Amino acid sequence: MWCLYRFTFDAKEVPDVQTRDLANAVHEFAEAVLGFFHGNGHWVAASARARNGAFEVWFNLPTLPLDPAFERFWAEQLAAHRLIATRVSGRS
Repeated sequence: MWCLYRFTFDAKEVPDVQTRDLANAVHEFAEAVLGFFHGNGHWVAASARARNGAFEVWFNLPTLPLDPAFERFWAEQLAAHRLIATRVSGRS
């Protein structure tokens, strides 16, 4: 299932947000997530500009971040990249 996530930097960690820095951090995060699944899955940057300078990405992964092992990995990667992610929607 494809799910749309909106990413922003953690304002406490990154007070001066630069769009390019956010895009790079999200790209690195997404590649790490695919690495967790050994390349199974896909991610694509949303074509529409997100509100408030956020960066939106569509993920199609074998499992959602609700799986306990993946949930831990997802949280660790968000922290490592100083990101906050909000699930916006999902579709089959």
